[in-house]
Amino acid sequence: MCKVSVIVPVYNAEKYFRTCLDSLSAQTLDNIEVIIINDGSIDGSLEIANEFASNYPWFKVHSTQNKGVSHARNYGITKACGEYVAFVDSDDSIEPDYCRAMYEKAIRDNNDLVVCQFDRITLSNGELTHLFSQTPLFDADNFLMTDRRDLFSSISVGPWDKLIKKELLDKLEFPEEIRYTEDQIFAVKAFCYAKNIGTVKQVLYHYYYEIHGGITSGFGDERLDWVKVMEHLSSFVRDDKSGYALKDEIAFFMLSKSMRLCASAIVRTNLNFDLRTHIVKTIHAFFADNLPGWRQNSYYIDDVIKRSRRTHSPQFNYSNGKRVRPLYCNYSERHCLILIKLSRILPDMLFGIVLRVDQGLFGFSRRIRWGLF
Repeated sequence: MCKVSVIVPVYNAEKYFRTCLDSLSAQTLDNIEVIIINDGSIDGSLEIANEFASNYPWFKVHSTQNKGVSHARNYGITKACGEYVAFVDSDDSIEPDYCRAMYEKAIRDNNDLVVCQFDRITLSNGELTHLFSQTPLFDADNFLMTDRRDLFSSISVGPWDKLIKKELLDKLEFPEEIRYTEDQIFAVKAFCYAKNIGTVKQVLYHYYYEIHGGITSGFGDERLDWVKVMEHLSSFVRDDKSGYALKDEIAFFMLSKSMRLCASAIVRTNLNFDLRTHIVKTIHAFFADNLPGWRQNSYYIDDVIKRSRRTHSPQFNYSNGKRVRPLYCNYSERHCLILIKLSRILPDMLFGIVLRVDQGLFGFSRRIRWGLF
């Protein structure tokens, strides 16, 4: 058994893959293995993987038919012999102390899940920009999720900033039938199952966001997979005591993501009208069937109050390729659909004015309702 197994799924990533593997070969922790799962690549990714494996004996290469990143990760888990397992995406990079810092933390404090900080590298005005924000999760050193429920909304949903004890993975797998946000099911369950979660307050992972392409860079019908994710999480709450113990927190997790997705459907006026309306209708239908009292969720109420008091909302959506500042979108289904229909009728500039006026009036009425003056 080695200390850490790092699983790297790769599919047609030759342009960025070498940088990723360079960062893995520079790890300062000894007795690790790097398991590369070639997911049926048809470019030069396999050749690059084999080149590194010939130079570094702890690099191991396996090839499968192209079945997606979830299958590649699950297959990698079956090949791992490490005491702990980490995941690195083929177009990202890590710091030399990525494995060492998290492993030493896990051994010192007997953690079965360790989370490190990461930054997002994005393209702004033709230059790479590192975006980093401190989250409340890292205010805690070691914790159990049911003891720190207030931190649930701060959990990171990617698998790549985590070190996971091999035994914990016996309860976890990546759903292979889902293309979009499939890793969020894995992450939520990992935080619920973990008996001792530790944090490392160093930026050890560099996540290239909406630069290299991939499923998260677009906005197509794969976004409807989010409803499948919510169905998985609802089953987890209903059928597993670890999920039920955090049912309100998981409900808010689903609500907050869904509201952002509905906001994106409103502001992305250059996208297919039918898709945008279908996303909104499908999400609200799920709410009606599975979360009928969603507006009474205490975390949702607290978040609405917090966001209503802000002068400006954070940037999180794109409109025709440019970032915009929509308010937190907790509109009803009818409200969303009216705005989407107006975006189809009105010129972009006029719709932008209508949207700002609508948000201003909505925010004002909400502050009156909640007595936030």
